[in-house]
Amino acid sequence: MKSPTGSRACDARVPILWRPFHEFSGDWFRWGSTARPPSALGLLLRDRFSRLHRLDHLIWVLGWPGQNVDPAYDPGPGACDVAGADLYVADHGNLAPMFVQVRAIVGDRVPICLHENGPIPDPATLGPAADWLWFMTWHTRWLKNPAQNRAEEHAAYYASERYVTLDELPWGV
Repeated sequence: MKSPTGSRACDARVPILWRPFHEFSGDWFRWGSTARPPSALGLLLRDRFSRLHRLDHLIWVLGWPGQNVDPAYDPGPGACDVAGADLYVADHGNLAPMFVQVRAIVGDRVPICLHENGPIPDPATLGPAADWLWFMTWHTRWLKNPAQNRAEEHAAYYASERYVTLDELPWGV
């Protein structure tokens, strides 16, 4: 039976990380940093996609930019499956303070990810407070720039017990 939306991903039960209105508390996108946070719009969107369009394969991801982790933008329980932040720092240092800021807002109700980052987080300096679900180094400008991420750091960080890489997943590569 074809899904009501005609979505092959929905029909195939492929989970999709869906991050609408990302970096919503920043002022560089049309939906960001408004007098009224887009929480109500996000809830309306989730209801419409889930109830009306029956898109039950979406994993809803809520994302603050690192410089403005504002609790006013939290739509509350049930609005997202994962929360997180974007953080571009000059080095691989301890990213625990950003994790703690997001955790102070969402508590333990959802896992927390680092949506976008520049330098790969150094697993040795994260400490127990920064238990990121995932991190995503944004763009090859960061990933392949030896001033930001050197090849030997890549190898050491990805070999860390702290990180799970694609080849370590049960389905392999």
